[in-house]
Amino acid sequence: MSSPEFAANARVSPTDFTRQRSLPLPHLVALLLNLRKGTIQDEVDGFWEVLTGAPLTQGVSASAFCQARQKLNPQALLGLNEHLVKTFSAAFALRRWHGWRLLAADGSMARLPNSADVMAVFGPPSEGSAVPQARFSRLYDVLNGVVVDADLCSREVGERVLAGEHLASTEALDLMLYDRGYPAFWLFVLHGLERRQFCARVPESFSGEVTAFCATGARSAVVTFNPGSDARKQCQAYDLPCDPIRVRLVRVTLTNGQTEVLATSLLDEDAWPSALVQAPLPPALGR
Repeated sequence: MSSPEFAANARVSPTDFTRQRSLPLPHLVALLLNLRKGTIQDEVDGFWEVLTGAPLTQGVSASAFCQARQKLNPQALLGLNEHLVKTFSAAFALRRWHGWRLLAADGSMARLPNSADVMAVFGPPSEGSAVPQARFSRLYDVLNGVVVDADLCSREVGERVLAGEHLASTEALDLMLYDRGYPAFWLFVLHGLERRQFCARVPESFSGEVTAFCATGARSAVVTFNPGSDARKQCQAYDLPCDPIRVRLVRVTLTNGQTEVLATSLLDEDAWPSALVQAPLPPALGR
């Protein structure tokens, strides 16, 4: 996936893909969707044989593939991915957890080509690095093995911001899952405004309310998060309300004996008993 800025800067000509090529547009897109694992040349040769049933006779070099790829507007892949996700959801019975589609946000860093065009969008290499980097984020359907949404942005954009942007690709019966690096008061507020549910692993030091809950030894409790000065500044920066929010905290004991705390917007203990989080999930589709 590419950022909107990079897509806008893509050098796409109205005459691209209008003539018969050795690597026409449908074949190029199919090859990109095939999740390349080997070298470009090996993938081009092997994919062509699978596609046509015959060995590649007319040379399609790795260089030709790269040149053709540069002519493809990244927005086309974004639209195609959205269409594929919707088609998959309509054609198959999705695996769910007690009615919820479980979506997990995950981020990482990606090394990018060291070119002026790339650096104009993603920024120059950081100190100590020879190449520019970008922050990659994806929203993953953990039970069905589907990437619902993804983005590639400047490394200056935080994972939490990208997680908030992923909400635009979610639905009413989605339950967002977050690891320890994601929880933030403003992000919880945003979920409430968007009427989206979440479950996030939080450290004991996340807030005074979490620390006090851990000291009680309780299995579950609904608490009120009151924003501190930093949280208020963040809410104001994102034009979000700073009102206190109610969150349910659940204590979980892992198989290794370690204790974790989850913060969730599913407040009703009767509807969503704490024991549910200890129950194993159904296996992922195709695994």
